[in-house]
Amino acid sequence: MKKLLLISVILIISCSKESENVIEVQDDEVDIRESYLTGVNKEIARIGDTVTFFGTRLDKIYDLTFNGKRSSILEKTSDSLKAIVPTVFNENLNVTAKVDGEDNLYYDMNLIGTFPIAGPNETDDFRNVEMTSKNVAFISNSNELFKTSDGGYNWSRVHTFQDYIITSEFYNESIGWVTVRGDKHKLLYTEDGGQTFNEIFNRPSGDGNTFIAVEFISPTNGYILTGKGDIIYTDDNINFNQLYTNFLNFPKMVVSGINVLVSGYSSGGQVILIVGNDNNFKNTVFQKGEIKHMQFLNDTKAFASIRKPNNDEMIIYSEDLGNSWNETNPSPTIIAQFKFIDENRGISIPFEPSNNSDSVIETTDGGFTWDLSFDFSNHSHASDLDFFDNAILVSGYRGRMWKHIF
Repeated sequence: MKKLLLISVILIISCSKESENVIEVQDDEVDIRESYLTGVNKEIARIGDTVTFFGTRLDKIYDLTFNGKRSSILEKTSDSLKAIVPTVFNENLNVTAKVDGEDNLYYDMNLIGTFPIAGPNETDDFRNVEMTSKNVAFISNSNELFKTSDGGYNWSRVHTFQDYIITSEFYNESIGWVTVRGDKHKLLYTEDGGQTFNEIFNRPSGDGNTFIAVEFISPTNGYILTGKGDIIYTDDNINFNQLYTNFLNFPKMVVSGINVLVSGYSSGGQVILIVGNDNNFKNTVFQKGEIKHMQFLNDTKAFASIRKPNNDEMIIYSEDLGNSWNETNPSPTIIAQFKFIDENRGISIPFEPSNNSDSVIETTDGGFTWDLSFDFSNHSHASDLDFFDNAILVSGYRGRMWKHIF
């Protein structure tokens, strides 16, 4: 009887010790000896934002990178760490934390706002941005056409021209047009994404005949604007008819459906706006100021950037196809090129004389107010921009490019 009692006591004590040992090991391994990243206060951030990570033993982190770019760690405790998002070159943020004596920690985030990306090379001046989807876009230099299929992160040359490229227009990934200047002014057409081109229209050489703008609303219906203000139309991509000619020096045209806006200058230097609807055109002397850039957002609403006679810079907008215009507030910076993705959200590329570089400013209220999104610095300048959905690609000089995500 005593022997049985003694065995029972030993078993109880033994089980109790094993149970205690298991709890201690679990506590020690999970909560004490290892570090974890469990969350962040904002999954979507901008360059320069301060973000706070949460987890355990974060005070043991000695190095933090975003896409391989080292971040400034502002402060850290055992359960939180504050850091600044550095300048990176991709919208997908891969965060890596190095911990004393442990494996690296990883966390995924997303970037919005403006950030630099790599162009096809680091030397050429790029322009003529044409986005046909969020991933597919085309750009050109003086005589080469390039394409991206991953949103601007990798580019490949698809065609080299003998003549100088003026402008381009792509209806989709396959169908597009390029205008070139050589012994003639030519309109070239592709059905295979720029691999091959056929000449479908030309005019004799001369600055006034340069095809400076091309806008197609379908694979067969489109408009050409020449430097001297000729508006040429085709409804079959074969036969081209001149619809309108009047003034000199017309550098801008935008088209939406059957609606056309063309701006330029008369021989006397007056600002002229041509409004077309269903191939009926009228011109007026535009009194509000110099028109610098235009955009049709849809079949009724248009935006324009202007410099008023008093030198105020601002966005104006029309809700009746360009027949009348409403002003927003004067901008604190020079507004040149811009692009709206909807009635409220858009960006502009103003020139900053203070640092001899361009920058990106952003609006969320239709151009009434603007906030700085990104300063290019280093004497960097933009040349063109285009959007698809919530993404905007910006081309620049000396191989510079940028992307903006809303």
